[in-house]
Amino acid sequence: MKVLPIKSPFDVTNLFSSGKFFVLAGLSLLSVLTFLNKNTLASFLLLLVLLSYFLLMVLNKRQLDLLILLPLIVLLLGYFQDKKFEALAAPNQRSPIYVIRPDKVTLKDDFFYGEATSAEQTVTLQLKPTPQMRRMVAAGLPFLVKINQFKAELITEATNIGEFNLREFYKRKRIKYALTLTKYLIAKKQVTLSDRIIQFRARLRQWLSQLPENLRFFSGELFLGENLGTGEHNLVDDFRNIGIIHLLSLSGMHVLLYTQVVTFLFNLCKINQRVKYASLVLLLLVVCIIGDFQAGLVRASLAYVVSILAKLSKKRIGTLDQFGIVALIHQLLMPQLFLNVGAQLSYLMVLGLKIMPRMGSVGQSARLNMLITPILLFNFFELNILTIFYNFLAIPLFNFIILPVTVGVVICGALMPGLIPPAEQILSILSGGVSFLGRVGLGNVVFGQLAQVITFSVTFLLISWLIFWSEQAKRRFCLYTGLILLALNILLNLFPINGQVTFIDVGQGDSILLTTPINRKTVLIDTGGRLNFGGTKPRRSNFEKVSLPFLKSQGITHIDAVFLSHQDADHIGDLADLLENFTVNKLYFGIGMQANPSFQRKIRPFLKQVKLIPVQAGDQLLIGTITIDVLHPSIAGLGTNEDSVALKVSIGRKKWLFTGDLDIAGEQKIIRQTADIQADFLKLGHHGSKTSTDESFLLAVNPRVAFISAGRNNRYHHPHQETLDKLQTYDIRSLNTAECGMINWYFNPFGLNWLNYYLK
Repeated sequence: MKVLPIKSPFDVTNLFSSGKFFVLAGLSLLSVLTFLNKNTLASFLLLLVLLSYFLLMVLNKRQLDLLILLPLIVLLLGYFQDKKFEALAAPNQRSPIYVIRPDKVTLKDDFFYGEATSAEQTVTLQLKPTPQMRRMVAAGLPFLVKINQFKAELITEATNIGEFNLREFYKRKRIKYALTLTKYLIAKKQVTLSDRIIQFRARLRQWLSQLPENLRFFSGELFLGENLGTGEHNLVDDFRNIGIIHLLSLSGMHVLLYTQVVTFLFNLCKINQRVKYASLVLLLLVVCIIGDFQAGLVRASLAYVVSILAKLSKKRIGTLDQFGIVALIHQLLMPQLFLNVGAQLSYLMVLGLKIMPRMGSVGQSARLNMLITPILLFNFFELNILTIFYNFLAIPLFNFIILPVTVGVVICGALMPGLIPPAEQILSILSGGVSFLGRVGLGNVVFGQLAQVITFSVTFLLISWLIFWSEQAKRRFCLYTGLILLALNILLNLFPINGQVTFIDVGQGDSILLTTPINRKTVLIDTGGRLNFGGTKPRRSNFEKVSLPFLKSQGITHIDAVFLSHQDADHIGDLADLLENFTVNKLYFGIGMQANPSFQRKIRPFLKQVKLIPVQAGDQLLIGTITIDVLHPSIAGLGTNEDSVALKVSIGRKKWLFTGDLDIAGEQKIIRQTADIQADFLKLGHHGSKTSTDESFLLAVNPRVAFISAGRNNRYHHPHQETLDKLQTYDIRSLNTAECGMINWYFNPFGLNWLNYYLK
């Protein structure tokens, strides 16, 4: 793209049509992504490009364009923000004072959860509210909290491949610590103008939260940019599953609606143009505050402001440069902007619309969906191949029914409550259709996660494909190269070169995945599950949060065999979630466990879709190239710890031993009944409890590495020190999911194998 010469570094008279700002925005994006992903080489190359520019300008005796410094400024802002964040210390006990925004507080299980800001930092809060605090929240105005006694913890981080990283999510909001308050005092705060806007948002949020389920959901998404749904099933997931999640985003459509309505009213009243524009800018600022500064909303608002400034200054700004200016300003305000997938999709779709040649709506939709495919696969691991068809149906319904009905109820519902029941009925029918399609998963195909370098490369090639639309040779090269890279990555996901034995970090429980290379066979030993000690059932199971995204990230769509070691909830509690989401060919369990009433209840809904096979000592199974010998139980039981299934597995030219929660007596029985139990790797019984892992058993197995699957700070204090002392005595290396997160042992057909763990 040709850049017009500039007479002075500060002369911006002729640069708007040059495409320069578009290039600068791209360099800024690249600079931030390379730094924040800790890619030292990429950061070095980027700086080399900038230094080369300065050197060329000096050698050619040309005027330096100081605008080239903008990417460097964005990079430095991101660097210093990151350093400042890492340096944040945990709040101490010096009675810090925090400001709580009522619109950032949620009541759940008689606890308040929300965010609060002090002079030093913003934190998340969890506390049991007093009646006075309830009244303050109901009033909607920000108020002060003086903390006298609390517990501070780092925000929980992801510990598995594919798992949503809560710590990274809050890092983008500059939040590092979570506080649980036990003693505190509250006081009123001096009211400012911004507090009044927050009060309006809080009261709007309170009113919307009282609406029926579907109105509450759509109004929350479209006005506040947050999900106010309280049901067990998340409608957002259904919109995402059928590829129409973008309809719920606060973006250009909303800004256009607001500005057109206000412009019409101002023109009707014949208000001065500058006053009109100033009022619109203030309106958009208020709209951004109410919409919680959602990326798409801020982008559209900035674009409108840039267009106003260009109109007032009578400067002609090219389409791509206007896009670039908006992206630059947004990055300067939020250097970590493009770590947010919503921001990535918002900017990418708008860019696609700006560079795409004119064509029909179906062709346009197809190309836009192709453009965002790499981003979707990198973040969600699956696509809906019918998304164009779903969008063709959904967009008119959304624009002409859902949006007007929702806006009408929000504006008029308080004065005309009779509108609410019929509006809810209409939305219920439409959301029911979306929910049905989302749950059935018609058109959903799991492809696995794209590598980061492939994601960047294919996205760049697809953008170039649209830019070079009029040049057939370049267009074809970009498209075919991008599709080949995409296809190769997907093929490697579905037919992987490496096999694996993976200890999924399910907390206090077990779930172990075994796979073979190329013609992949998959075996799962236990599903994990959450032990419930009288608390409320979580909205989403551990399987949905941890195991499901991991399996999808690997491109796994079915399980050849599942082994259930015994009936405890921390081992098979998520069995129903597994069977609802995956095709499972065979389900193996210890002989006699089928008579256990608890197990019967779990498996009854799935009897027609999976084959049940009891196993006992002496059985041998061959699943692909995986050989599995059953060492225990030898007699029928009910699936207690003492009845745990013990498996000796040969995979990748190595031997593994898995013993569930088997106790020392069971280990002794295996020693007496089995001639050779030596294994290279041992999964310690009962999460490293002292009731398992006898010294004689360790000597008989003689493993190189012992693996422990246990929860962090678990109430049982697993693994017990006695067990760890035994491992140290016999010089056996141990790896614990509580310390390492997910643990992977990879191998390939060439005889190579290596260990890797998520928390390095």
